[in-house]
Parts: sequence; structure tokens; C-alpha cells
Amino acid sequence: MTGFLSYCRDNGCLPDILSWHELTASRSDTEAHCRELRDWMIENKIEPMPFAITEYQGTGYGTTDSARISQGTYNPGLCAAYITGMERAEKYGLKFGLKSAWGLAGNDPNCQTDMGQMADFENGNMPTGIWYVYNAYRLMSGVKVEAETDINELECLATTDAATDAARSVVLLGNWEQEDKPASVSLVNIPKYLTHNGKTHIEAELIRETLATANYGTDVLMSADVEAADGSVSFNLPIEGRSAVVIKITPSVDAAEEAMATALKYTMSGSMTAAVGEVLTVTGGMPSTYINNEAAAPKSKKTYKETGDQVDFTVEVKEDGLYNLTASHRKGNRGGFAQLYVDRVSFGTPTDMYAAEQYDFTKNYGNVYLTAGEHSLSFRLVGAGRNAASDGYDLTFSSFNLSKVVPDARG
Repeated sequence: MTGFLSYCRDNGCLPDILSWHELTASRSDTEAHCRELRDWMIENKIEPMPFAITEYQGTGYGTTDSARISQGTYNPGLCAAYITGMERAEKYGLKFGLKSAWGLAGNDPNCQTDMGQMADFENGNMPTGIWYVYNAYRLMSGVKVEAETDINELECLATTDAATDAARSVVLLGNWEQEDKPASVSLVNIPKYLTHNGKTHIEAELIRETLATANYGTDVLMSADVEAADGSVSFNLPIEGRSAVVIKITPSVDAAEEAMATALKYTMSGSMTAAVGEVLTVTGGMPSTYINNEAAAPKSKKTYKETGDQVDFTVEVKEDGLYNLTASHRKGNRGGFAQLYVDRVSFGTPTDMYAAEQYDFTKNYGNVYLTAGEHSLSFRLVGAGRNAASDGYDLTFSSFNLSKVVPDARG
């Protein structure tokens, strides 16, 4: 690289942007690379130009060979480490971090892309572990805050956002090695806009590596309101090998502030128009509904088009504000794979309703800013529409809650 730059300097052909790849199956120190290159250019009388990493992470691209697939390209922990390294390299001139997406998925003659290892290799229609890392990364708005780790194989990045329509902090942890790394997490100097009644809410999710196959969701490691009166919180998290953890910090939701929305109606679209809808109970002013897709008996994917079916709920909120949305679901052997949309925009992570044994669970989808008036909540069958082990495409709801989030103070 230095020889190339010296030639360009001497011949008046320096590039406007300097780009290269960072392709390794383990962590690459992008921050150090950018710092060293910038310092060398300054010492050699070259005005530093913006840097661009045009491909990064792993070495096993575009292949079905299991040995190469395991070489980092589908590793969520490594993905988080690369993102962190590039964010830290910004101060040394890194302008762009570009994910390659040229790989062929499956046997589609029209070159169905695997979205840079974010979709499963076999069909290209289900998320892998690193998709969930990027889904968490997109929430990291606001400003970067100091984040340190004393575990060599663990990397971390943190942001916080005081905006009225956000009021959150997001921490991304990545363990790129095979060995599990139990971690003690300490959050200090928690701002007041992330607390309510002296408490903050911690939502921690584990993103497992599934290599080139579908990942059916994150595992909730922690979901709780915790005391933060002195502006600090500490807790322990198990961080599995080759995995990532996303931690979302938001104000706690006081129970007295629930039931801030009223449901007006619900409809079904796609092949779910033949389904049965039954209102069971009303919780927090919203009807709880069981949706059973009777048309979704096991059929060939070639003859039954399940993806895109959805159920729509129209709700009305009384006032502008930040709302926490939770839903209670039932898993079973006919459960579908659904994404929540709020006003037709995807929100939160997909929900896998499949389980070998039936049981109820509640999912915290997160906080969303809503203006006073009507809004739509839609659950849509996405990807393959169901877990590979599922016998159907059922979506089951036992209750919804929209709760007003009231931070202690702004700023």
C-alpha cells in the first residue's frame, strides 16, 4: 500500500478515496490499520484522503463447502467486532464500511443473492445470525459513548440517544472465538432520560451462530426493570462462543401508565382471509385475538404461497409519545415465522411461533414513537413463513399492551 501511494504521490495520481479489503476469519484491527496508514501519509507529505473498507469479515464466501463456511463469514460475534473496529477507525479517516453481497444462494439460475451472508445459503429467504447483528446496529443512533472490555476475545460498541422519539441506549457485544465468555456488565453514568421512577429497563438478547442455515430468532437473556437510582447498573451475561449480544437500555414503564391505546378493528389479508379470528379477552384496552390459518395445512412450497400473509390491527392512541409495545403469544407445533410492522414499517426482530410443545410467552418488541390518532400493527409471515420443523403457519396472540414511556428528565 505504501509503495502504491508513493508512486501516486510522485506521479500526481493520488486517489480521491483509498479502499481495501479486511478479510480474515478472526478479528482484524481496522482501527490500527487506518491509524498507521494515516500517520504514514502525514509523515510522507501526502494529504490523507478518506478510507473505504470495501469487503470485510471471513474468507468462506460463495461456497457450500462446510470447512470454508465456518471461516468467519457467518460469525455474529466477529461481525460485531468488525463493526466496532470500523466505528473506532472513523477518527483516523475511515469513511465507508461496505458489506459485499455478491454470493449466490441456492441453485437459482437468476443468481439469488445471499445478501452478504445475511440470508441462508440454501434458499436465500431466511435470516442468518449476522442479519440480527445488523438489525441491532441500525438501532444505534445518537452518539457513541465510551465502551471498554478487559476480555481479549470480546469487543463492544455503545451509543445513546436522547431524542424524544428514541430515549434509548444500545450496546453491542461480540465474542468471535469458540470459547464461551461469561461477562460482568457495568453501565455507569446512566442519563436521566433512560430512567423512570428510579428504574431503567434492560433487554439483552443473544444472537447465536447458525453458519449458513436459518436463524429463527434471538434468545432473551434478560428482560427486567432494575434499580438505577445512582446512575449505574451491573449484571452478568453468558456470552456464547461465536455469538453476539445486543443490550437495549430504556426507561422502565410504570404499570399505572399502561392501557394507553384502544383497538378499533383487525383484518386479515392474503390467504389468511379464510382464517378464523376470535376475540378472547381485552387487556390494556386492546383485544386479544387468536388467528388460526386453517388454509395452511402442510403443502409444498411450490403450490402454496404463505409468505406475505398478515393480520392487521388498527389502534388509536390518545396522545403523542413514546410507547412500549409488548405482545403475549402462544408457541406450538404449527407456529409461523412473523415480523411485526408498525404503520407498515418493520419493527423489532421476527418472532418464531414454533415449539415442539405448546406454551405461552410474552415478547417485548421495544419502544416506538406514535402520534395521537390511529395506527396499524401488522404481523406478517416472512421469509419461508415458518420454522422448517413447523407443520403450519399459525399466529397466536393472547394480549397486547401499549404503555406510555415517561423518562424522568430530558437531556
